[in-house]
Amino acid sequence: TAKAAIYALSKTRGVKKPILVYNRTASRGQALADEFGATFVSSLEGLSGVGVIVSTIPPEGHEAIPEGLLAGNPIMLDASYMPGGAPLTKRAQAAGCDVIAGPHMLFEQATYQSERWTGREAPRAAMAGAAVRHFGADSGLASVLAHEMRGSPQ
Repeated sequence: TAKAAIYALSKTRGVKKPILVYNRTASRGQALADEFGATFVSSLEGLSGVGVIVSTIPPEGHEAIPEGLLAGNPIMLDASYMPGGAPLTKRAQAAGCDVIAGPHMLFEQATYQSERWTGREAPRAAMAGAAVRHFGADSGLASVLAHEMRGSPQ
């Protein structure tokens, strides 16, 4: 997921450089940064002015993102997902960040793959309802996918 995220950021117009890469394993982070012309950072402490954070760390690793980084209200894409909502997603929301949560990313990926594999339009309303039921009310997914679920049993 991290590699795909950095690739997408490196190709997206309007993304300000440098793209910073942090990994708890320095050699892996440095290799990833080198592959995409990004900058490896060995610590997230003291960083400021970050506009977007793409986190691919597992839910239990959420403390790797310091509160000070969230205080700048970056846009947060938290790829982790779990029923009830991932801890980093909740922390970012509490800090006032605009958040794109893992379940929403998973939903979009699933609908796209369904269409690619079947050659038919994905049943987005049914898939959104199933995702909301699985991840639960505390995930915040129901409000994000409300427009998808119109006409779907919840």
